[in-house]
Amino acid sequence: MELKSQRCESREWLWLGRPAHDLRYAWRQLRRAPGFALTVVLTLALGIGANLAVFQLLYGAVFARLPVARPNQLYSLHAVKSPFDTQWIFSSPAYRRLRYATADSAAVVARSGISDGIFQASGGSSERASYQMVSTDFFDVLGVSPAAGRSFLSTDDRSAPHTEIMVWF
Repeated sequence: MELKSQRCESREWLWLGRPAHDLRYAWRQLRRAPGFALTVVLTLALGIGANLAVFQLLYGAVFARLPVARPNQLYSLHAVKSPFDTQWIFSSPAYRRLRYATADSAAVVARSGISDGIFQASGGSSERASYQMVSTDFFDVLGVSPAAGRSFLSTDDRSAPHTEIMVWF
């Protein structure tokens, strides 16, 4: 009975020696064929690099959270489509009423769709630019500060004909 239990114990520890033996064997085989070894290493490096690039792209485009203070509390409201075109319209008076009605429970900001226009510098040169009109408290509500210059003042507010309302609860 003693001999049988010793054999069982030796089998239990056998799996610890096998990986080391397998690694030594693989190393010997790779040293015998350096061209194959280089091909294996380059293939692994290329595969790992491609996977890293794909997952980095997915993370940036799909999985990353919005860089705002509370992205899980951000909602977007849409109004009805205009009868004259295909844009969503939410009037400035409606935005102001909604903002006043929800002042205690939610911050409400407005933004327009992204438009293209001509930006003309004071020096006379002009270039094509994309822009989006937003309400004066847009960046404050999102918790984003300007990289340079100042943020909007409440006197900077102008009515925008086509705005989409975003509510932050």
